[in-house]
Amino acid sequence: MISLAEALSAKLWLVMKRSFFIALTLLLSFICLNAQGNQQPKPTPQTQTVQQQVTDLSQYGIRIQPDKRLIIMMSALEATGFDPIPQGEEVPAFRLKLRKDLAGIDAELKRRMKEFFDRRNKTAETELLRQITERNGGKAPANPPKLSFREQASPYISLAYAMGQPPTLESPSRSDDLPGDVLEVLDFMPLVREFYNRTNVDELLPQYLSAYQAEGDRLRPLTDLMVRSLLAYLQMRPQLIQTETVAVKNTEGKNKGKLVKYETREHPRDFYIVPDLLAVPETLNFRVIQDSYYAIVPYNTNPMNSELRRAYLQFMVDPVVLKYNKEISLRRQDIRRLIDARIEAKGIASADAFVTVTRSLISALDVRQQESSQIIFLTNQARALLDREKEPEKKTAITKELAVKKAEIADESIAQLSDAYERGALLAFYFSDKLKEVESAGFEFSSFFPDMMASLNVATEMNRLTENATARERANKLREARRAEIASIKASANDPAAKRRADLVKGLKDVDEQIRIKDYAQAEAQLKELLKQFSGEPRIFFALGRVLSLSTENVTDEDVQRERLERALGQYDLAIQSSSRDTDQALMSRAYVAKARILEFFDKTEEAIKAYDAAIALGNIKEGAYNEAMAGKKKLAPPK
Repeated sequence: MISLAEALSAKLWLVMKRSFFIALTLLLSFICLNAQGNQQPKPTPQTQTVQQQVTDLSQYGIRIQPDKRLIIMMSALEATGFDPIPQGEEVPAFRLKLRKDLAGIDAELKRRMKEFFDRRNKTAETELLRQITERNGGKAPANPPKLSFREQASPYISLAYAMGQPPTLESPSRSDDLPGDVLEVLDFMPLVREFYNRTNVDELLPQYLSAYQAEGDRLRPLTDLMVRSLLAYLQMRPQLIQTETVAVKNTEGKNKGKLVKYETREHPRDFYIVPDLLAVPETLNFRVIQDSYYAIVPYNTNPMNSELRRAYLQFMVDPVVLKYNKEISLRRQDIRRLIDARIEAKGIASADAFVTVTRSLISALDVRQQESSQIIFLTNQARALLDREKEPEKKTAITKELAVKKAEIADESIAQLSDAYERGALLAFYFSDKLKEVESAGFEFSSFFPDMMASLNVATEMNRLTENATARERANKLREARRAEIASIKASANDPAAKRRADLVKGLKDVDEQIRIKDYAQAEAQLKELLKQFSGEPRIFFALGRVLSLSTENVTDEDVQRERLERALGQYDLAIQSSSRDTDQALMSRAYVAKARILEFFDKTEEAIKAYDAAIALGNIKEGAYNEAMAGKKKLAPPK
């Protein structure tokens, strides 16, 4: 998008052309958003790799790489019969390949592995039942608890990061330093080594690594976008070096063991994103091992909308909490009162004040950053529409719609903060309020952290859930409506026509995700693939026209700009020609106006007026572009 300062420095005729083009791109965006409502974009399929310029993620402390140990461990779990794919859903290609590769596994080895896996699950469920019964005053629940797929796999993932690299796969030494979940499954290690040595997994590992690296390549540009959006909000860079002061003692002579001096040592901090094509779907596993953070992400994760954001926020927040540990310590007793009150009410809370502060700060930052970015986007969009609109009634409608959307976003933020509070982030509301106060200051949030801790009023935080119950209820109703819509789509999956419509809608939403990150080349490629499946579909032609138009917003070469806009004209004509006047009038209306805007840009005034007239003739259709057509024609052919 061309800024005002850039435009003023250009020639007058180019200013006029480009100013008009900006209006065109904004209109196209508005038209598409009106047509689609508030539906959230879904992640793109694994095979669709975003092609865009990616910065060096290592400058943010991030390394995206597979781990051989994890691949071996999760393959061993697959051999036990562990199957977390929901019934009725398509099994990903890599999982199908692995199952085929493991088809010849020794039956006796498979039996022993499965017996261990099932026995551990049963033991864990028995312990969980005991804990629930104890919390309920000795009364056992009506339905015995069952471990989720995530809970079944989690200790084995921890074990993978405790064992040695292949081919030896050494077991960790049994000690009290090992996490409890690793100790639970430590005796699985001999079976893993036997599995590795008696199957062809070692030979196939290069192929597997290639598939995992491809998933890492898909994650890279979206991760870059996610990180930069977070850092822009936080106004800070990640701390990549951790320093510590250690006591150095004499190791020789008569003074052996006595303190000699103190030294400052540095340790690198790294955030590893580890693709896991065998993970439980939509389940991220997060491990912190000293100064290394491991986010193990499942197939098809979208970093812009996942737990990966919160994991990286912890990577950012932990040094801040450590730096200001004295300020937190001064309020430890107050925070403890809040924790005790929550535990007394049989809620979830950590007994550690520092853990509570960290959880709360991460939750507040996550919610505030998302809310802030959404509000900025909607406000800028509405401002552009208001600048174009001449009729007072339409201006009022735009303003009211913006207010409604802002209110819905605010309610959703409250619902998310309430959810976090119930998970133990007891200061999430407090930090959210404080972050609102400092967002416009332009300084990194950590500069204000000491003041945040000093002004904490624990009594206020006791009643946060009650005070925000009404807003949370409104948000939950909207969530239920969205879930019902998704359920309706799934319920109609057996209807071929309904499934075809759902596949088209999903494909167009995937394209919207590419448009949102301005990857127009990939969006065009996806639309062309959709045309192979949905030949002659007018919505795809219209989307192609929109992508081609938007892709010229930063193009300075006039020949390239003209070529793309002429192709866009052709796509809009195809959209009109393939549309039905009975069912696609709104799409036709929008296509005529989009076509007219481009013709107007090319100074083809008479043809532009004809296109506007065609849109006007269709009438003031819901989700059409009647008002835009009237305004466009009035500008080109003002009434005498």
